Amino acid sequence: MSKQEDWAALAEAMNKLTGDIPPLDFEPESVATARARFPKALREHFDPMNAALGRVVPPSKTRKNVFDFDEGIRIIVSVDNLQTKVVLHFSGSFTEDGANTLMDRALKTGRPMQEIKEHVATQARSIIERKIDSFAPGLKLKLIMVTPIGAFHFLAEESDMIVNGCGIAWDSHCESDRRRVMKETVSAECDSCNATGIYRGFAEPKGVGVVCLSCGGSGCTEITYTPFVRRHPRQDVETVQLSRGGKSISYRDFLAF
Repeated sequence: MSKQEDWAALAEAMNKLTGDIPPLDFEPESVATARARFPKALREHFDPMNAALGRVVPPSKTRKNVFDFDEGIRIIVSVDNLQTKVVLHFSGSFTEDGANTLMDRALKTGRPMQEIKEHVATQARSIIERKIDSFAPGLKLKLIMVTPIGAFHFLAEESDMIVNGCGIAWDSHCESDRRRVMKETVSAECDSCNATGIYRGFAEPKGVGVVCLSCGGSGCTEITYTPFVRRHPRQDVETVQLSRGGKSISYRDFLAF
Protein backbone atom coordinates (compact mmCIF):
# COMPACT_ATOMS: atom_id res chain seq x y z
CA MET A 1 0.00 0.00 0.00
CA SER A 2 1.37 3.44 -0.96
CA LYS A 3 1.71 6.37 1.44
CA GLN A 4 -1.18 8.12 -0.33
CA GLU A 5 -3.36 5.04 0.13
CA ASP A 6 -2.33 4.93 3.82
CA TRP A 7 -3.50 8.51 4.35
CA ALA A 8 -6.73 7.87 2.42
CA ALA A 9 -7.50 4.78 4.54
CA LEU A 10 -6.91 6.74 7.75
CA ALA A 11 -9.16 9.56 6.55
CA GLU A 12 -11.96 7.13 5.66
CA ALA A 13 -11.70 5.36 9.02
CA MET A 14 -11.86 8.67 10.92
CA ASN A 15 -14.90 9.80 8.94
CA LYS A 16 -16.76 6.58 9.73
CA LEU A 17 -15.95 6.56 13.44
CA THR A 18 -16.61 10.27 14.06
CA GLY A 19 -19.65 10.63 11.85
CA ASP A 20 -21.87 11.05 14.91
CA ILE A 21 -19.93 14.16 15.98
CA PRO A 22 -21.68 17.22 14.51
CA PRO A 23 -19.55 19.13 11.96
CA LEU A 24 -18.40 22.57 13.00
CA ASP A 25 -20.38 25.55 11.74
CA PHE A 26 -18.69 27.56 9.00
CA GLU A 27 -17.40 30.71 10.72
CA PRO A 28 -15.31 32.94 8.40
CA GLU A 29 -12.52 34.96 10.01
CA SER A 30 -9.96 37.50 8.87
CA VAL A 31 -6.40 36.56 7.96
CA ALA A 32 -5.18 38.62 10.94
CA THR A 33 -7.33 36.57 13.31
CA ALA A 34 -6.15 33.33 11.71
CA ARG A 35 -2.51 34.41 12.15
CA ALA A 36 -3.10 35.09 15.82
CA ARG A 37 -4.84 31.73 16.32
CA PHE A 38 -2.41 29.63 14.28
CA PRO A 39 0.15 28.96 17.07
CA LYS A 40 -2.62 27.50 19.25
CA ALA A 41 -3.26 24.81 16.62
CA LEU A 42 0.36 23.63 17.03
CA ARG A 43 0.38 23.15 20.79
CA GLU A 44 -0.94 19.60 20.88
CA HIS A 45 0.12 16.55 18.88
CA PHE A 46 -2.62 14.57 17.17
CA ASP A 47 -2.47 10.79 16.76
CA PRO A 48 -4.21 9.76 13.51
CA MET A 49 -4.25 6.10 14.58
CA ASN A 50 -6.16 6.89 17.78
CA ALA A 51 -8.60 8.93 15.72
CA ALA A 52 -9.02 6.04 13.28
CA LEU A 53 -9.89 3.84 16.27
CA GLY A 54 -12.42 6.41 17.52
CA ARG A 55 -10.43 7.25 20.66
CA VAL A 56 -9.97 10.99 20.04
CA VAL A 57 -11.84 13.75 18.27
CA PRO A 58 -10.14 14.61 14.95
CA PRO A 59 -8.83 18.14 14.23
CA SER A 60 -11.57 18.64 11.64
CA LYS A 61 -14.06 18.75 14.50
CA THR A 62 -11.95 20.79 16.93
CA ARG A 63 -12.40 24.56 16.59
CA LYS A 64 -8.82 25.57 17.41
CA ASN A 65 -7.63 23.51 14.43
CA VAL A 66 -10.19 24.83 11.94
CA PHE A 67 -9.83 28.06 9.94
CA ASP A 68 -12.69 29.36 7.76
CA PHE A 69 -12.53 32.20 5.22
CA ASP A 70 -15.01 34.30 3.24
CA GLU A 71 -14.07 32.70 -0.09
CA GLY A 72 -15.73 29.51 1.15
CA ILE A 73 -12.42 27.93 2.17
CA ARG A 74 -11.96 25.72 5.21
CA ILE A 75 -8.40 24.83 6.25
CA ILE A 76 -7.62 22.32 8.99
CA VAL A 77 -4.23 22.41 10.72
CA SER A 78 -2.78 19.65 12.87
CA VAL A 79 0.53 18.39 14.21
CA ASP A 80 0.28 14.68 13.40
CA ASN A 81 2.30 12.26 15.48
CA LEU A 82 3.03 9.35 13.15
CA GLN A 83 4.88 6.21 14.14
CA THR A 84 8.13 7.39 12.53
CA LYS A 85 7.96 11.19 12.80
CA VAL A 86 5.87 14.23 13.62
CA VAL A 87 4.51 16.28 10.72
CA LEU A 88 2.69 19.58 10.23
CA HIS A 89 -0.45 18.73 8.26
CA PHE A 90 -2.79 21.08 6.39
CA SER A 91 -5.99 20.11 4.61
CA GLY A 92 -8.02 22.57 2.58
CA SER A 93 -11.39 22.37 0.88
CA PHE A 94 -14.21 24.58 -0.42
CA THR A 95 -17.78 24.84 0.78
CA GLU A 96 -20.46 24.02 -1.79
CA ASP A 97 -20.93 27.73 -2.55
CA GLY A 98 -17.19 28.27 -2.88
CA ALA A 99 -16.81 25.31 -5.24
CA ASN A 100 -19.80 26.45 -7.31
CA THR A 101 -18.24 29.89 -7.71
CA LEU A 102 -15.05 28.34 -9.11
CA MET A 103 -17.02 26.11 -11.46
CA ASP A 104 -19.24 28.94 -12.72
CA ARG A 105 -16.18 31.03 -13.60
CA ALA A 106 -14.62 28.10 -15.44
CA LEU A 107 -17.80 27.32 -17.40
CA LYS A 108 -17.85 30.85 -18.78
CA THR A 109 -14.55 30.16 -20.59
CA GLY A 110 -16.32 27.77 -22.97
CA ARG A 111 -13.61 25.14 -22.66
CA PRO A 112 -14.31 21.39 -23.02
CA MET A 113 -15.59 19.85 -19.79
CA GLN A 114 -12.44 17.81 -19.16
CA GLU A 115 -10.29 20.96 -19.43
CA ILE A 116 -12.69 22.78 -17.13
CA LYS A 117 -12.37 20.07 -14.45
CA GLU A 118 -8.58 20.19 -14.65
CA HIS A 119 -8.60 23.99 -14.55
CA VAL A 120 -10.87 24.09 -11.49
CA ALA A 121 -8.69 21.56 -9.66
CA THR A 122 -5.55 23.57 -10.43
CA GLN A 123 -7.22 26.82 -9.35
CA ALA A 124 -8.57 25.28 -6.16
CA ARG A 125 -5.13 23.99 -5.14
CA SER A 126 -3.48 27.33 -5.89
CA ILE A 127 -6.07 29.33 -3.94
CA ILE A 128 -5.80 27.02 -0.90
CA GLU A 129 -1.98 27.17 -0.93
CA ARG A 130 -2.05 30.98 -1.06
CA LYS A 131 -4.55 31.10 1.78
CA ILE A 132 -2.37 28.85 3.95
CA ASP A 133 0.63 31.09 3.21
CA SER A 134 -1.37 34.16 4.24
CA PHE A 135 -1.63 33.02 7.88
CA ALA A 136 1.24 30.49 8.10
CA PRO A 137 3.88 32.13 5.88
CA GLY A 138 7.21 30.78 4.76
CA LEU A 139 6.40 27.06 4.60
CA LYS A 140 7.09 24.81 1.61
CA LEU A 141 4.05 22.58 1.21
CA LYS A 142 4.03 19.13 -0.37
CA LEU A 143 0.73 17.82 -1.73
CA ILE A 144 0.24 14.26 -0.47
CA MET A 145 -3.28 13.52 -1.66
CA VAL A 146 -6.63 14.85 -2.88
CA THR A 147 -9.65 13.05 -1.46
CA PRO A 148 -12.68 12.09 -3.60
CA ILE A 149 -14.62 14.98 -2.02
CA GLY A 150 -11.98 17.48 -3.14
CA ALA A 151 -9.95 18.04 0.04
CA PHE A 152 -6.30 18.88 -0.62
CA HIS A 153 -3.87 17.50 1.96
CA PHE A 154 -0.40 19.02 2.39
CA LEU A 155 2.59 18.39 4.64
CA ALA A 156 5.14 21.09 5.45
CA GLU A 157 8.63 20.07 4.43
CA GLU A 158 10.69 18.91 7.40
CA SER A 159 13.37 21.53 6.70
CA ASP A 160 10.83 24.23 7.57
CA MET A 161 10.25 23.17 11.15
CA ILE A 162 11.75 21.76 14.30
CA VAL A 163 9.73 19.35 16.38
CA ASN A 164 10.02 19.38 20.15
CA GLY A 165 7.99 18.37 23.16
CA CYS A 166 5.81 21.48 22.94
CA GLY A 167 4.75 21.08 19.33
CA ILE A 168 6.27 22.61 16.23
CA ALA A 169 8.27 25.83 16.12
CA TRP A 170 9.45 27.81 13.10
CA ASP A 171 12.90 27.10 11.76
CA SER A 172 15.39 29.97 11.58
CA HIS A 173 14.69 30.92 7.98
CA CYS A 174 11.03 31.48 8.88
CA GLU A 175 11.91 33.58 11.93
CA SER A 176 11.15 36.96 10.35
CA ASP A 177 7.71 35.77 9.25
CA ARG A 178 7.03 34.32 12.71
CA ARG A 179 7.93 37.60 14.39
CA ARG A 180 5.79 39.58 11.93
CA VAL A 181 2.81 37.38 12.68
CA MET A 182 3.24 37.31 16.44
CA LYS A 183 4.06 40.91 17.39
CA GLU A 184 1.34 42.82 19.25
CA THR A 185 1.09 46.45 20.35
CA VAL A 186 -0.73 47.68 23.46
CA SER A 187 -1.28 51.09 25.02
CA ALA A 188 0.23 51.60 28.47
CA GLU A 189 0.75 54.34 31.02
CA CYS A 190 3.87 56.40 30.39
CA ASP A 191 6.43 55.66 33.11
CA SER A 192 8.35 58.91 32.54
CA CYS A 193 5.47 61.14 33.67
CA ASN A 194 3.30 58.61 35.54
CA ALA A 195 0.65 59.04 32.82
CA THR A 196 0.17 62.76 33.60
CA GLY A 197 1.62 64.03 30.34
CA ILE A 198 3.80 66.49 32.31
CA TYR A 199 7.35 65.76 33.38
CA ARG A 200 9.04 67.26 36.45
CA GLY A 201 12.67 66.60 37.24
CA PHE A 202 15.53 68.17 39.20
CA ALA A 203 16.00 70.92 36.61
CA GLU A 204 12.43 72.30 36.76
CA PRO A 205 11.71 75.11 39.27
CA LYS A 206 9.06 74.57 41.93
CA GLY A 207 5.59 74.50 40.44
CA VAL A 208 6.87 74.17 36.84
CA GLY A 209 6.52 71.14 34.57
CA VAL A 210 7.33 70.41 30.93
CA VAL A 211 5.52 68.42 28.31
CA CYS A 212 6.73 64.83 28.57
CA LEU A 213 8.97 63.94 25.66
CA SER A 214 8.29 60.22 26.01
CA CYS A 215 4.55 60.43 25.37
CA GLY A 216 4.18 63.90 23.85
CA GLY A 217 1.89 64.97 26.69
CA SER A 218 -0.70 62.24 26.16
CA GLY A 219 0.25 60.23 29.22
CA CYS A 220 0.08 57.15 27.03
CA THR A 221 2.82 55.16 25.36
CA GLU A 222 2.75 52.10 23.11
CA ILE A 223 4.58 48.89 23.88
CA THR A 224 5.30 46.40 21.09
CA TYR A 225 6.06 42.86 22.17
CA THR A 226 5.95 39.24 21.05
CA PRO A 227 3.61 37.09 23.19
CA PHE A 228 5.28 33.98 24.57
CA VAL A 229 4.09 30.72 23.04
CA ARG A 230 7.03 28.37 23.53
CA ARG A 231 10.79 28.38 23.72
CA HIS A 232 12.45 29.15 20.40
CA PRO A 233 14.55 26.39 18.84
CA ARG A 234 18.29 26.80 18.25
CA GLN A 235 20.38 25.09 15.59
CA ASP A 236 23.80 26.25 16.77
CA VAL A 237 23.79 24.28 20.05
CA GLU A 238 24.29 20.53 20.51
CA THR A 239 25.28 20.41 24.20
CA VAL A 240 23.81 22.32 27.16
CA GLN A 241 25.68 22.82 30.44
CA LEU A 242 23.51 22.76 33.54
CA SER A 243 26.07 24.86 35.38
CA ARG A 244 29.57 26.19 34.76
CA GLY A 245 31.95 23.25 34.78
CA GLY A 246 29.11 20.96 35.81
CA LYS A 247 27.04 18.26 34.17
CA SER A 248 26.15 18.58 30.49
CA ILE A 249 23.20 17.20 28.59
CA SER A 250 22.30 17.06 24.91
CA TYR A 251 20.17 19.79 23.39
CA ARG A 252 17.51 17.18 22.60
CA ASP A 253 17.31 16.27 26.31
CA PHE A 254 17.10 19.96 27.19
CA LEU A 255 14.04 20.31 24.93
CA ALA A 256 12.34 17.55 26.90
CA PHE A 257 12.37 19.70 30.07
